[in-house]
Amino acid sequence: MYNEIIDLSLVNSQTCTDSKDWSITGIGSKPCGGVTGYIAYSKKVNEPEFLNKVKAYTDAEAVFNGKWKIYSTCEALPPPASVECVDGKPKLTYNTALF
Repeated sequence: MYNEIIDLSLVNSQTCTDSKDWSITGIGSKPCGGVTGYIAYSKKVNEPEFLNKVKAYTDAEAVFNGKWKIYSTCEALPPPASVECVDGKPKLTYNTALF
């Protein structure tokens, strides 16, 4: 399901030339709460459908974690500040003042 989401995001198939054409969403569920990471996605996707699929994945991971009593570190991941286009690919950038 994760690979399907990455394919649907167009991150590997659409050239990034303008960062305004990209957005960011959290994905996955840490056992302690919060997301496991963030991904960039093209604003050209069907956004409601795409975000529903991300939510389904995140919810499924939360159920899996609970069922199998998965544990992990509990640090909160700071969200990316923006998306930049680097060598034609979208790249998440972070506010280094937070670290």
